[in-house]
Amino acid sequence: MIKRSRPQPVSLSKIADLSGRRFGDYAILRRLGQGGMGQVYLAEQLTLNRKVALKVLKPELADDANAMARFKLEAEAVAKATHSNIVQVYDFGQADGQTYMVLEYVDGRNLLDYIARRGVPDLNFATRIMMQVASALERAAELGITHRDIKPENILLTRKGDVKVADFGLSLDPKRRMGLNLTHSGDTMGTPSYMAPEQVEGKPIDPRTDIYSFGVTCYTMLTGGPPFQGSSPIEVAMAHLQREPKPLHELLPDLPEELCRIVHKMMAKLPEDRYQSARELSREISRLREHFSESIVSQTISIQVDSDVLNSIIPDDIGAIRPKPGSATEIGIAPPAVQPSSSGYALVLGLVALTILLSLAGGVLIGWRERATEGPLPHGEDIRPADALAGERIPRPSMRERALREAVDDYLSPGRGQDPRPGQTACMELGLFYLDAGRLDDARNLFQRLEKFNTPREFKGLGQIGRAVVLAMEHKPKESNIILKEIFTSYNPKSKQPKVGPIVITNPLKIRAEQQIAPVKTVLNHPRWHYYLSRTRYLNLLNGLKDDDMPPLFVLKAQELDVPSKKI
Repeated sequence: MIKRSRPQPVSLSKIADLSGRRFGDYAILRRLGQGGMGQVYLAEQLTLNRKVALKVLKPELADDANAMARFKLEAEAVAKATHSNIVQVYDFGQADGQTYMVLEYVDGRNLLDYIARRGVPDLNFATRIMMQVASALERAAELGITHRDIKPENILLTRKGDVKVADFGLSLDPKRRMGLNLTHSGDTMGTPSYMAPEQVEGKPIDPRTDIYSFGVTCYTMLTGGPPFQGSSPIEVAMAHLQREPKPLHELLPDLPEELCRIVHKMMAKLPEDRYQSARELSREISRLREHFSESIVSQTISIQVDSDVLNSIIPDDIGAIRPKPGSATEIGIAPPAVQPSSSGYALVLGLVALTILLSLAGGVLIGWRERATEGPLPHGEDIRPADALAGERIPRPSMRERALREAVDDYLSPGRGQDPRPGQTACMELGLFYLDAGRLDDARNLFQRLEKFNTPREFKGLGQIGRAVVLAMEHKPKESNIILKEIFTSYNPKSKQPKVGPIVITNPLKIRAEQQIAPVKTVLNHPRWHYYLSRTRYLNLLNGLKDDDMPPLFVLKAQELDVPSKKI
């Protein structure tokens, strides 16, 4: 049962501010806030020149064995749960008699602040958030960890719209908690507005408990407020046992029926009536996104593009789908070598149709203007969903996928022209589509298909890079690094060129390295692919590799972008 809460903590102004102090390698810059067990500061790790979050245990808890054990268990739980959607832990230690842990710094806002500032997210962004949180919960469940405090405040959003699940301070790992009494008298293990019925009753919990809390979080995200309110935490908590939330479709009649069903199933009173795993939930959300996108497209656009017209628009002599600064997609048209024939008018009409088709499918609407925001976030920036037009519009991935797959199949068919670049571009775009959607199985199948091409080398190189990225996202750093070493030679671009007298001799390793990566230079120079290369390095580092283990040329290429590891 829920125990009576302790008195409200004293205000921050009455707590000693550690700003300006130094804990070993960490220079404390400013205080960010406080939690139940400690204060959180923005700090700089001096040796690596990066921003981190420093969580310092409250001094009055330093002699509390249970508090110390919980604090350490939080660090251990996060350290095990390496995942791109979970705030990572870097260090744990003591300085000046105070215990601290060093966490990934997320430059953005939590979901509750986002809703308060900008309102509820649009359906595309909301379901993207759901996908990423479900992925994080899946990883935690794999390790036997139950978070126990999933709520909007613990879902952090980066400025690119990526999700980071934070605060594993209440997480339960049965293997590590045996023999420890970590439920201190007066503590409430969870937040009443988001607690599952079994938490309220003090019954055993498991990952399905997190699914319930996540369902309440989704309800809050979609409606702007939690399903139950009351005059006291006890009253709110008891509502989770005794009352049913108001149906979403009554509050929001335009909300997709399937989304309402998913959220209410997550919030089922009995654990056996909920989704039995976060993986099962992820599949449902993925199907919802695909189905919803298709239904929107069918209502929005009725353009019929014959497959022959499509094939006549995308061949080598016409151009290819190419990225362009400031836009998500662009149709590039090579100037005709001869005067257009009578079929030219039909070709132009087909090209216009395809442009509209791909624009809608990719979420790029001509003349669309972003809705006004209520003001900038601190530092003059705002959180933006990663999708090209997240906000008011919902991308049409299924239609875009069909167009890209047809183009890829055409380019990979026998007897195509000698220039492989348009085909490589189409494959790059389809690979990005799968990676952005988290569809790693589809991405792997595409890249393995490309790897089978010995010629042209552009296809094989893209396949290798793509598979290295997928393996990194699957937390398989060694396998990922093996492929990276096949792509990038051992040449170190920072090494000095040998000299014979006044003449500088070109390093033969450099020549070989440039020849080896020549077929994939388009990939290396593509902004989104550059991001995934940087992410590959970042994930491989988190999973135990060091920069010295990876090819120096790859590390250099990955560092050229403003990578995630520089923003944490």
